[in-house]
Amino acid sequence: MPIKAKIWWDDQAQAYVVSSGYNEKLVAALKNLIPSGMRSYDPSTKFWYLNEKYGEFIRDIASTAFGMHSVSFTSKQVAQQAQQSASQQAYNRPTTSYQGTTEGAIVEFFGLLSHSSAKRAYLQASQELHPDKPTGDASKMAKLNELWSRIEKEFYKK
Repeated sequence: MPIKAKIWWDDQAQAYVVSSGYNEKLVAALKNLIPSGMRSYDPSTKFWYLNEKYGEFIRDIASTAFGMHSVSFTSKQVAQQAQQSASQQAYNRPTTSYQGTTEGAIVEFFGLLSHSSAKRAYLQASQELHPDKPTGDASKMAKLNELWSRIEKEFYKK
């Protein structure tokens, strides 16, 4: 079953971020159940930002709106542990320079990025390529998901 909503803790924003296609139930719940001072919407990224205390609550609402197995949720604790692990791995990673090849440049580039930075780039690209978007392309989105899965597993050891 495909993921229809992604919810994750963003340490930089100090908030949970919700990314999904439009769902009337989800938007109504966000607006009616979460006080306006505890949520915000960024129209450029189409992300909702929610106060920390609403993380599990929005997970339940999204699971009701999209189906339990259609929601990806990363708690604050898991996100911070992953960030610490990525920071430690980046510290321990060799600083070998990959001169001359595009592949080497890509490996070196990702070696400089934390997992959360790389994931933000993936999520931004997925917003542009999603088949429900005017500029979307299902085959490119499928390829993006496949590549991100490999990068997470092989490079970030997720």
